[in-house]
Amino acid sequence: MAWIKRNLFFVIGAGVALALIGFVGVYQLAASKDRAQIRTQETGAVTIPGAGSRDVSGRSQYPVAAIPESDPGPSEIPKLTLRCRAVIPSHAAGDAATTIAYALQKELRTGTNFFNPQTTELGPEIHRDGDADTFTLDVTVALQRPIKL
Repeated sequence: MAWIKRNLFFVIGAGVALALIGFVGVYQLAASKDRAQIRTQETGAVTIPGAGSRDVSGRSQYPVAAIPESDPGPSEIPKLTLRCRAVIPSHAAGDAATTIAYALQKELRTGTNFFNPQTTELGPEIHRDGDADTFTLDVTVALQRPIKL
């Protein structure tokens, strides 16, 4: 009992911490049940009731995955659009944003073999970000080897 009196703040803090951990655990468990349900309007797939349930023979009554209603689209990604943000040095010239953008394009064309150099293009605009010394630009690159989905 003397130890509890000497370390009263520690005991109270530990009790509050354990209570908060228990509350967060219960809250996360309740939220995960809501996220686990497949909703047709969000995924574009058919919800299969009782998916994964087993009959007495041990085989699944239904397939585990949802069945898509339509063609999901392309099975590979040939191009990427990268949104880049860069800092303009305070001592730089007035056309520093354009110079940096063209330097980035040159590096993506020559500095790597991941992208097709002929189709690496800058976006139509370079946006200056308000009062900040930054700007944003888009770069479209075609991959040498498209990403398979």
